[in-house]
Parts: sequence; C-alpha cells; structure tokens
Amino acid sequence: MKQFIINRFEFLPLSVFLVYALWNGEPSLDRWRIAFEISAVAALIHLVAILTQKKPVNRLILAVNFYLMLGGLAVVSKQWWFLEMYNYFRATSILFLMAVIGFITTYFTKTGYIGILDVDKGKTKGFSLYLLIITIICLVISHSFRENTFLAGIVPFIIVVNSQIYLKRTLAKYETEQ
Repeated sequence: MKQFIINRFEFLPLSVFLVYALWNGEPSLDRWRIAFEISAVAALIHLVAILTQKKPVNRLILAVNFYLMLGGLAVVSKQWWFLEMYNYFRATSILFLMAVIGFITTYFTKTGYIGILDVDKGKTKGFSLYLLIITIICLVISHSFRENTFLAGIVPFIIVVNSQIYLKRTLAKYETEQ
C-alpha cells in the first residue's frame, strides 16, 4: 500500500509548484518565490518517503525534487542570482539536473541512470548511457527553445520520461528472456 501511494504522488511536488505559480496566468515574482518554498517542502517530504524504499529511486523524480529544493533554498537564503539563473534557463535547469544525476548514477551506482536492480551491470550501463544521451539531446533542444514552454519544457520531458519507461521495460524484458 505504501508503494502504491508513493508511486501515485511521484510528480506531486512539481505539480504543486506549477499549479501555484501558474494558476492565474503569468506568475508574479512573489508567486514564483512562494511556489518554490511550498514545493521545496513537498519535494523534501517526498524525497524522504522515496529514499525509504528498497527499489532504486526514480532518477528523473530525484532531479525534479533537487530542482525544487534548490529553488526553495535559494528563496529562503535570498540567493536571487540563483533564481535569475533558473529564470533564464527555465525548464532547461531541470534537464541539466537530470543529466548530472544521469552521469553520476550511470558511472557510480550499480543500478545506473536507468535504475533497475538485479540486472547485468554491462546492460545497465549501456541502457543508462542511452537514457543519458537522450537526456542531453533534450537538454540542448530545451535550451535552444527556452522561450517556448511547449518546445523547451513539455516536449523534452515527454521524450525523456517515455524513453526511461521504454528502456526500463526493454531491459527488464531482456533480462527475463535470458
């Protein structure tokens, strides 16, 4: 039951952020700040919950939670330069964190960026590299179109999330056939 609840709320911190910041059209600076504070708390609570699981943490969710917590920390510590950087790069900031986490987990963890337990380490690394390459390509696309919310945020995220799902399923299927 706990796992079911955790899975249903994977993107809740990001949803809280987006709903609060964007609910009434173009967000004001104060709404951005409050959205970061609220969603940072939600991300921290969510992170604690998912770190208690036995299965590997979804690396994409981890990146989103770090993005929100860093934004919340920047607001609380009045690091406006950091929020300006977030504002300039927009959705590209999240994809950058995904790429950083992807690199670290690909090269320094057993489960890789793909995040699957009990799979051949060579296959895990290979599939993780595929996902990392896809993430980096989406990062470049996002940065190129950063003024366009659809092309900079929505499309790259759909591609990365669906690539992760496809690669995980393919790797799991491959392992069961062996």
